[in-house]
Amino acid sequence: MAVLRLGGGVRGGLRRETLRGGELTFESPRGLAAATLFLIEALPRRPAARVLTGMDTEGAVALAARALGASSAVTWFHLDAYVAAKVRRVLHANGVADIAARVAAEVPAGPFDLVVLPFPASSESQLMWDLLEAGHDALVAGGRLIVATDGKPDALRAAVKKVFRNVTPGAFGRRGGASFYATRRREGAVLADRAHMGRAVIRPADGAAPLSLDLETRPGTFAYRRLDAGTRALAEAWAPAAGGRAAGAVLDVGAGCGALGIVAALRLPTARVTLVDSNARAMDCAGRNAERMGVGARVTTYVRADFEDLPEAAFDVVLANPPYFGDFRIARSFAGAARRALRPGGRAHFVARTGKAAAALAEILGAALGPATSAERGAYTIVTATR
Repeated sequence: MAVLRLGGGVRGGLRRETLRGGELTFESPRGLAAATLFLIEALPRRPAARVLTGMDTEGAVALAARALGASSAVTWFHLDAYVAAKVRRVLHANGVADIAARVAAEVPAGPFDLVVLPFPASSESQLMWDLLEAGHDALVAGGRLIVATDGKPDALRAAVKKVFRNVTPGAFGRRGGASFYATRRREGAVLADRAHMGRAVIRPADGAAPLSLDLETRPGTFAYRRLDAGTRALAEAWAPAAGGRAAGAVLDVGAGCGALGIVAALRLPTARVTLVDSNARAMDCAGRNAERMGVGARVTTYVRADFEDLPEAAFDVVLANPPYFGDFRIARSFAGAARRALRPGGRAHFVARTGKAAAALAEILGAALGPATSAERGAYTIVTATR
């Protein structure tokens, strides 16, 4: 019986779950996610030679496929480098060096004999379709798909049937959720282009001329099909001349499709701008957006798990619209990145919803850089601190 450990290899207080009639045991702090459990139980008895899985947060299915005898190669992938770094730690803790953990803007092209993907109830609908179609195209003729959800199964069943033109039910959970199988029978590719081109007009509060941004976003990226209201608030409130020193270098932290950094590049015609995000697909869009807006030669993009390996003390301005879930862990990470990146006297401009989030952000940014000031702009607050 193979014993596989999740949660970075932590030994204390672990929950043990034995699956597949005793073939596999997992130890993890919180237990396996329901969709992951369904997928592991649904893996075929006869090992597939080339297996693609991923889009989960701990690599459990990849570990299971390897332990059950996938005979040639197991590839795990995700759009997000932060998640990939976590999975690599799990693989290392289990002594596994032969699973390829990849960060990519696209589903790896294959060919694969088996594609295994989870679709939690919280999954974005358009990303689900994108992954199913790309999974179809990555399979060899006759290759199999296994998918599972912990939510209501009807939408996933219907999507699989439409993409593959066949679907077979697997296990159904007592409290909702299910797994499904499908086989690639169609010869041609089915992946549709779901990139969305949108125009956003930025009206700077300092009276400068409006800027029209043509921005591409894709499923699985922040603010798909729209410019986030917080990003707009910061883009319009930020004034390049503030602070009295011309900015020669700007860093957009958690850049998404690149809107803030592109605004900075347009408003500072000689500045170099760096965009960084953990989402590879977002950075792919951001690079194209910079080229489209005529600033590509001055814009550099980085995919980073946690802002590692960026130039230190090299920037005059840091712009950021951090998410605030997870007890502000990501906001603290953004603030730490700003501290490392800014030159003495450089300024960080962050945005948050007015209220508790803005108050917490002011405290976080103040602790990282120095006393912070706040200025409300509608439903949002711009928080500024100087290193």
